[in-house]
Amino acid sequence: MLILLCFNSYAQKKQLQQFEGVVAQAVKKSYPASVRMWSFDVKQNQRTGAQFSGVVVSADGYILTAAHTIAPGSNYKVFFPDGKACIAVALGRIDNPKTPGMPDVGMMKITDAGIWPFAEMGYSHSLVAGEPCISIAYPESLDQKLPTLRLGKVTEVKNQYGFIRSTCKMEPGDSGGPLFDYHGRVIGLHSAIDVGEDQNFEIPVDLYRSYWTALQQEITYTDFPKQKDSVGKDPLAATIQKEVSKRKLNPRFNVQAENITCVALTSTIQSGRQEVLSTLFNQIDKQGVKRQFLITKLSMLGENHQIKQLPEVKLRLVAKDKENDLALLAVNNVNSLHGGIYLA
Repeated sequence: MLILLCFNSYAQKKQLQQFEGVVAQAVKKSYPASVRMWSFDVKQNQRTGAQFSGVVVSADGYILTAAHTIAPGSNYKVFFPDGKACIAVALGRIDNPKTPGMPDVGMMKITDAGIWPFAEMGYSHSLVAGEPCISIAYPESLDQKLPTLRLGKVTEVKNQYGFIRSTCKMEPGDSGGPLFDYHGRVIGLHSAIDVGEDQNFEIPVDLYRSYWTALQQEITYTDFPKQKDSVGKDPLAATIQKEVSKRKLNPRFNVQAENITCVALTSTIQSGRQEVLSTLFNQIDKQGVKRQFLITKLSMLGENHQIKQLPEVKLRLVAKDKENDLALLAVNNVNSLHGGIYLA
């Protein structure tokens, strides 16, 4: 029995390491092309609108984003993660007034000369429910030059409105940001959210493939354009089906670990209870006394905060970092939480 337990533990650890390697490679491919943008007056050389996200998908600078973030013919400032900046013009968008917010397809083009970092376009018709996905976008609340990475899974390949649904949480500023598969290919663009944290709606990348030619015109289409391109077949479709069916890339994240580092918190915001995750840290002081702290998002932490599964454990707000959207909570009950990350 001991040998079996050790083998299972080793196998799970190895699977996690393999999964981490796959995700790292996908991020390496996709990260450089994930951009943040805002509308820009090129004559006055000043920002004129809110921040949103997008992804460059060709070396000559075509950008995919959400229709609700752009206006055809308008100029935008584009920022890459490496600090490079340029100007782009909004091209076509598909925005049907009969179905507000759908299909939300928009395209842009960098007007500055150059060869730009770009991500490979994938296919949304070959997606499988449960396959891992990666979000790389720019939440406006953080106001950071580097994007936020979120790991999740595809929960619905195509919902009743035609969107992909994923567990990669969205925030204001993430609109138009890319969703990648675990091969580092663009499979969708962030469009909208619902009440639940798993209700994140993505524009299928196949729509951009279908209307690629039409979207190169500076036009707002109030219905799907008559001119349609071929989507093509996904060369990795069989591989994805096989890997997901064998759960090769589905480590057992939901198994309760002995060494807990992630703790769910609840708090009151606008007369309602909201849930947010936090990370547990341990610190041993010079007297050998163990202290425990939780770090979470300040913007999602309200009043009367408590640990969801252990409401009897007392928490005290120690510090706020508005610039980085972080809150530090001290756990008053000594050694009340098992596990955590030990600080050197």
